[in-house]
Amino acid sequence: MLMTADLRFSFAEKVHRRMIVDRDSPDRFWDDPALSATGKTPVDYALVSRIYSPNTAQTVISLAGISQYGSQAAAEFFTDPGSVAKILQLAPRGWKGNNLQVVLKTKVVEEVPNGAEIVATHFW
Repeated sequence: MLMTADLRFSFAEKVHRRMIVDRDSPDRFWDDPALSATGKTPVDYALVSRIYSPNTAQTVISLAGISQYGSQAAAEFFTDPGSVAKILQLAPRGWKGNNLQVVLKTKVVEEVPNGAEIVATHFW
C-alpha cells in the first residue's frame, strides 16, 4: 500500500469502508458497501500497478484486491495473455510501456471470483 499511496489510484479506508480512490477525481471511487467483516462480498475491485522504481532500477508489479476475491481475480487477469492484451489496447499512442494502473471489477459467485473487467486505466 505504501508503494501505491502516491499514485493516481490507491487504496483508502473511509468511514470503515475499504476502497480504491482516484486522486484525479476525488468523487470517483470503487468500493462494495456489502463487504462483510469476514471479507465475503458479491463484487470486488482490484488494483494492478506496474511501475518503474528508480530506487531499485527495476519494474515493480503490484496486484491487490479490496478483499481476497479481488486479489485472486487480479492475479488471474494479469497472468492471462489475452487480458494483458486488452490493457495494452487501451494504452495511448506513444506510451512506451513504462507505468500503468488498472482498476478491475469482479463478480463473486459462491465465493469464487468470476473473471474481471477493466473499469479504469492510467498510463504514464
